[in-house]
Amino acid sequence: MNAWRWFDRMIAAAGIACLASGLVMAVSGAGAAAASTTASGLFAIAATSSTNAWAVGFDEPGSTSLSPPEQTLIERWNGSSWQAVTSPDPGGTDHDNVLTGVSALSAKDAWAVGFYSDGTVNHPLALHWNGSTWCNVFVPFAGCEPGEAMAAVRMASSSDVWAVGTATNCFTLLGVAETWRWNGSKWKLVGPKPPNNPGGSFQSEFTGVAGLPNDVWAVGDYPVDNVEGWHTLTEHQDGQHWKIMPSPNPQGSAQPNFLKAVAAVSAANVWAVGSSVRSFPHSAVTVILHWNGSTWQHVKSPHPGGFNGDELLGVTAIAANDTWAVGDFLDPSTAISRSLAVRWNGSSWQQVPSPSPAGGATLNGVAATSASNAWAVGGDFAANTEHALILRWNGRTWRTQQT
Repeated sequence: MNAWRWFDRMIAAAGIACLASGLVMAVSGAGAAAASTTASGLFAIAATSSTNAWAVGFDEPGSTSLSPPEQTLIERWNGSSWQAVTSPDPGGTDHDNVLTGVSALSAKDAWAVGFYSDGTVNHPLALHWNGSTWCNVFVPFAGCEPGEAMAAVRMASSSDVWAVGTATNCFTLLGVAETWRWNGSKWKLVGPKPPNNPGGSFQSEFTGVAGLPNDVWAVGDYPVDNVEGWHTLTEHQDGQHWKIMPSPNPQGSAQPNFLKAVAAVSAANVWAVGSSVRSFPHSAVTVILHWNGSTWQHVKSPHPGGFNGDELLGVTAIAANDTWAVGDFLDPSTAISRSLAVRWNGSSWQQVPSPSPAGGATLNGVAATSASNAWAVGGDFAANTEHALILRWNGRTWRTQQT
C-alpha cells in the first residue's frame, strides 16, 4: 500500500491529534497500561537523571483472545514511582502496536520507536514526547509485505535523531537493514544502500544504534550462503556515509552470530552485545565485542547458563570503566530462564546478581545515569504469562520495582 494513501486514511479517521513540530499523524486509538492487562513486556529504557526515565514495550489490555493484539506501553519514572503514560496505537485496537526502542535528551524531549500493523503490512512507528504528550510522527516507508519496523533509536540532539530496523525489499521481499534520520522537522530514509553487508546478499537486519553527532554505529546480523550461519554486522556513519566495519563471529562463520545492542563511551570506546550458537552442544553463549578506535575485538564474557545457553540483549555505557549489559540465561539446575546482568569494571566483565521471579525472567534493555543509578527492563513469566519487569541498581544491589 502506498504510504501517503495510508497517511490520508489515518488523518481521515480522526481520533487523537498531537501538536508537535514536523509531520504528525492522527491516530485511531490510544493505549494506557492502566487498563486491565493480561500480558505485558518492556523492551527498552532511557534515563536522563535519577528523576526521569522512560520504559517502552507492549501490553495486551483486557483481552480473552488466545492471541490478542498488542498495544503500545510507555511507563515513566518521576523520581518516586513508575506511572503508565497514555500512548498512541495508530494500528488501532484490532492490530499490533509495539515499541522496541526509546531515547531521551530531557524531561521534555524523547523518542520511542517500533512498529504497528494495519492488518496487512507493518509500518515503522515513531512517537515523540514534547513534554506533555506522546505524538505519532509520520515515517516514510516502502509498503511491501510484510513491512517495516524500527528496532532502536538514538538522540544525538533534538534535530539529529537516528533510528534503525528492518525494511522489506520490494524486489526480493527479503528483510534488509534500514536507517532513518530525524532532522528536526521530518523523518527520512537514509540507507544504507545495498549490498549492505559484507556477504553482498540482500538480507540483513539492524537491531541497535548508538553514538555521537557524526559518529553513529548500527549493529545487527545477516545470513550467509542460505545456510544456518549468520554473521555479526557493524556499520559506521561519519556524517556522510555508512561504511561496513569487519566484526568477529565468535562461534565461526557456519554458526549463528547475532548482535542486539550497542553503546558508545567515545569514538574509540564502543561496546556491542549479543549471542552466538555453539555447534555442540547447540546452545547460545553471550557475546561482547569492543571497538578500540580501529578494530572490533571479541572480549571474554560470563556464561552462567553453561551448556544450557545465555544471551545479552541490551547495553549501556557510563564511563570507560563502567558499562552494563543485560539479557538472560537458562538456569542449569531448573531449566528456567533467569535475568542476567553483567558489568565492565575497566578490566573484565563480571556477573552481578539480579532478581529473577520464580517463573522465569529476561532483561531486554538497560540504561544508567551514574555508577549508583541504573535501570533494567524486560519481562517475568509467572503463570506462563509475560509481565513487565523493571529492576533498579542503587550502587550496591539490583532490586525489583513496582510497575
